[in-house]
Amino acid sequence: MINFLTYHQLEIYSWMSGALCVWLITRENIWNWPIGMINNLVLGFVFYTSKLYGQFILQLIFFLVSIYGWWYWSQVLSDRPKTPISRLSSSQWIAGIVIVGFAWWAISTGLRDWTDGRVPLLDGLILILGLVAQILMARKKLENWWIWILFNILSAVSSVVRDLYITATLYMIFLGLCWSGLRLWTKSYREGATL
Repeated sequence: MINFLTYHQLEIYSWMSGALCVWLITRENIWNWPIGMINNLVLGFVFYTSKLYGQFILQLIFFLVSIYGWWYWSQVLSDRPKTPISRLSSSQWIAGIVIVGFAWWAISTGLRDWTDGRVPLLDGLILILGLVAQILMARKKLENWWIWILFNILSAVSSVVRDLYITATLYMIFLGLCWSGLRLWTKSYREGATL
């Protein structure tokens, strides 16, 4: 019983820190990064013990990318008080789709062949989408929100498959925050484009 409570207590901690982190991101608040790093460590443990190894690896990568994101967001470009939001070019979209497709195949194959993971195809897709979204978010690319929206839907499904219902609700909250983030960042992008 104590293991059950401890396990779900970690899910609750990840729920609280994750929701706060994404809320701060939607407001372009730099403190999202250290709070997100705490979330990465806690949620990583939950995923590892649930045999969702792709999502566990993703949390470790999120932690490392968060160090970069924290640094990048703290850089002031020209006379602006914060790093501006930008968009991907057409060639970046095309290259990204090719890279994601190949990486999804490679990661899913590895998870299937080398682990006892339960849903390697879904786990692999979540891993690569999360990695791409995190990198785009760190670079303040507007399109990160569309990828996060897909990521959160798939992550909620994966969590339900593994009986992580608290974590599934967290991803649904993330989904709502992503829509808010998309709206706020789009407004900020348009205002920045007119300066």
